[in-house]
Amino acid sequence: IATTYGADVAQLSKDGEVVARALAPRVEAVDTTGAGDTFTAALVVGLLENDDPATALQFACAAGDGDPTPWQQDEECLARLEEIWVCGTSARHNLAV
Repeated sequence: IATTYGADVAQLSKDGEVVARALAPRVEAVDTTGAGDTFTAALVVGLLENDDPATALQFACAAGDGDPTPWQQDEECLARLEEIWVCGTSARHNLAV
């Protein structure tokens, strides 16, 4: 079960036990439309691509917030984020510039 606590933290639980927790990146949001959908899509992608739960959750937080900072040194993850952001409503475009 994936649970988000607004802009603060997200966690994954299995059989009632927390298996992963991630802090959401701090961004100045202009419009949060699509952020939850983007988070969910990224989490599903990460888990289907066999990321460990903690990595999949961190990836989902970054995608939902539109912040690639945690993945700056990982070109493969940056490409995955871009792919998710291009497919549908993108949280990335909802950041203050």
